[in-house]
This record gives sequence, C-alpha cells and structure tokens, in this order.
Amino acid sequence: MAQAFRGLSNGMTVASTCPGSQESPGPWHYSSSPDQAAGQVECGTTVSDGTTVSFVVWTDNAKLTAGLIGGTDMSSLYQWWKTKSG
Repeated sequence: MAQAFRGLSNGMTVASTCPGSQESPGPWHYSSSPDQAAGQVECGTTVSDGTTVSFVVWTDNAKLTAGLIGGTDMSSLYQWWKTKSG
C-alpha cells in the first residue's frame, strides 16, 4: 500500500495540509473508528498544459485499495473524498 501511495503522487507537488487542516501526507480515519488509521491521504497539485490540477491521493488498508482524484478545485475534491470515505 505504501508503494502504491507514493507512486500515485509522483510528479505532484504535495501540500503540507489538505483542506480542514488534515495533515498531508498523513493518516485518515473512518468516522466510526477515529482512533484507528484507515490509510493515508495527501493533497497536491501539478501543472498540465498550463493549468494547475489539484489531486487527492489515498489508500484504504482494509480494502487494499489506492485511489486518486483530480480536478480544478481542491476544496471540492477533498470534500467529495471525505464524504465518500466515510
């Protein structure tokens, strides 16, 4: 999982925090188990064809998955991810 997490953010400028002061990179937690890390999350940006693209990268240890979403608005992306991650 750690290798997949690092690979997804290759070429990205990683922010020190995600919206809401979430550490980036840092552990994230399910709402139902706030004392147990569910995986890692980080926020960052890259420039593609002169346009800044924002990304949220995460892993989910229980589901053995890694994911990445991108778009133009970091706050909206992070809120979408936070809502979907539970």
